[in-house]
Amino acid sequence: MPRPNIWFFPYRRGSGSVLNLVEELENSRIIRRENSTYVPRQGDKIINLGRYNLPLWILELSRIGARLINRPEAVEIATSKMRTFDVLERTQGVIIPEWTRDLGVAQNWEGRVLGRSIDRGSEGVGITVYDS
Repeated sequence: MPRPNIWFFPYRRGSGSVLNLVEELENSRIIRRENSTYVPRQGDKIINLGRYNLPLWILELSRIGARLINRPEAVEIATSKMRTFDVLERTQGVIIPEWTRDLGVAQNWEGRVLGRSIDRGSEGVGITVYDS
């Protein structure tokens, strides 16, 4: 079996979605977070899945001809719901729901309003539904 050239670098160990991806994609593996023996090589594609603090060997990828997909600065924005909305709001052609950081504004909205108490929550954690 040839050495894989697609490597997933997950934000947490045992991520079910990463395990599913590796199962479906031929020639792919997971880079362990701790005690990894992975050494990047030319042609490798490292897919960063949710990590914005990466090891120092990441700095060497372009020099050796390997590629990082999902740069840490992009992951940092994407993991913050408010920063993501800030960026998307300024991106021409992207439609996002009406949103605010101002409780007074939200209290004047009619119908169902979703509130978030945790900016970096996932899987619905930190979401509250309000009906006016």
